[in-house]
Amino acid sequence: MKRLLITNTNYNIFQVDRSYLYKIANFIVRENYKHHIGDTCLVNFEQEIQYIYEEEMRYVSSSYLFVAEDAQGDLIGCIRVMA
Repeated sequence: MKRLLITNTNYNIFQVDRSYLYKIANFIVRENYKHHIGDTCLVNFEQEIQYIYEEEMRYVSSSYLFVAEDAQGDLIGCIRVMA
């Protein structure tokens, strides 16, 4: 499920379901490396992405997921709100 909530010129905000969790985990890991290390070129992310994905799966039944995407549909932000 991907339900459009807010749209404007620069981005769209959607409520999403568990089918987006892997994409969210991938985004979280890559953004953390870019922010804290400044490089993502030589890193194998799969183990860390899987860890974050499994962690998020534990919370998905009691939370709401929201993502922001740019005009090209690329993920630019996400948040989990616990219910």
